[in-house]
Amino acid sequence: FKKKKARVIPFGYKIYYGDTTYLEPIELELKALEKAFQYRKQNYPLRSIREWLVKTTGRNISFVGLHKIFKKHGIRPNTTT
Repeated sequence: FKKKKARVIPFGYKIYYGDTTYLEPIELELKALEKAFQYRKQNYPLRSIREWLVKTTGRNISFVGLHKIFKKHGIRPNTTT
């Protein structure tokens, strides 16, 4: 479990049922995000990765949100190669 720090729930987590100050990991989304990191390292376009992620997990994420996640993890998020 992870302590909730902001109003927005991060991709790959949901509010823990017993305590709204904690976040519970969603394994499907976290695994899909790891695969998205691999796709980006192979120079797949960020918008295509976003579409795949939404189809795979069923959870919406904005292009900007995905960009911020990649930047936070040190993965080159820019779409130009």
